Amino acid sequence: MTSKHRHPSGLPDSTPTVPAFLLRARRLASIASARMPDWQRRAVYGATALLLFSGGAWLLLHHYGAVAGEFGASPSPWEHPTLAVHGAAAMAFLFLFGSLLPVHVMRGLALHRNRLTGFALVGLNGLLALSGYGLYYAGGDQLRAAISLLHWLPGLLLAALLVVHIVIGRRQRSE
Repeated sequence: MTSKHRHPSGLPDSTPTVPAFLLRARRLASIASARMPDWQRRAVYGATALLLFSGGAWLLLHHYGAVAGEFGASPSPWEHPTLAVHGAAAMAFLFLFGSLLPVHVMRGLALHRNRLTGFALVGLNGLLALSGYGLYYAGGDQLRAAISLLHWLPGLLLAALLVVHIVIGRRQRSE
């Protein structure tokens, strides 16, 4: 019978097993830092900045950018292109976020560093992905308004939380 867990030293099946992801985390803990490589850090920061700027721009345009039209106030002509950029940046970010999980997140867990802000970032990113999906597919103005609020408030919080995560990580690394 094949087990999903590995025994650290080939112990018999009657002993408790250690899940493979914990064994991997222990191996990663031998590396003293959870710091991302330069290319990954730049890509994550760039995609995050693009998401924040495009999301913030849409928010401002949507609430304050109405233009006078033939039949009254009309949405800004820049709302749709801004959302298109935001959607493309979201796809890039989700790809990059997935690249953080196997090494950066696992090393951080194994090293017991920056866990609170790390878990909060993972949770907020999950909420943003789900609410973004909901905004794309939800019908009805009331539901969309509620999901929109549930999307942009955590999006703004994410920016502040990411800064805190980075500052704490740099402080811990310098100790």
